[in-house]
Amino acid sequence: LWDKSDGAPEFADNASIKLGAAGDISLVHNGTDSRLINTTGDLKIRSQSLKLETTDAKEYLRCTADQDVKLFYNNVQKFITQSTGCSISGTLDSDGLALSGDLVASNNAWIYSTNGGSGARAGINLNGSTQAIDFATAGSSNVRMRIDSSGKIGINQTPTRELSLHSPDNN
Repeated sequence: LWDKSDGAPEFADNASIKLGAAGDISLVHNGTDSRLINTTGDLKIRSQSLKLETTDAKEYLRCTADQDVKLFYNNVQKFITQSTGCSISGTLDSDGLALSGDLVASNNAWIYSTNGGSGARAGINLNGSTQAIDFATAGSSNVRMRIDSSGKIGINQTPTRELSLHSPDNN
């Protein structure tokens, strides 16, 4: 048990360290996995800052008291809580989205549907620099209708009046 050579207690695989009258919490290593098992109440870890890392020191969770919680993928921050909500870096894949407030998009933001990859898409572009709304099909360069900042509408052409229509085959 006590190893004088390194000044630490040592236990064989599958041995347990148990605490509490009924062994309410235990630490077990079976030769492959390690487990901290709590059988009563909450398992509480108290700290001003908490980090979970891989064995080669790559972060995957960082919590800071009265500040934020950050989640990492491959040591790159992807999700952070903030006083106003949360921030996501990268793409959010979801099977649904319900909003109870404003949806605020950055300049030139697309709302679109794809064919499951990066190919053809149909969507709406909210262009912050021109304050126009573009409706596109078959890719972002195929704008089929545009409403400009003055309210002019162009279908298959740049808006020039209240409603402008253009037929590519002149019919």
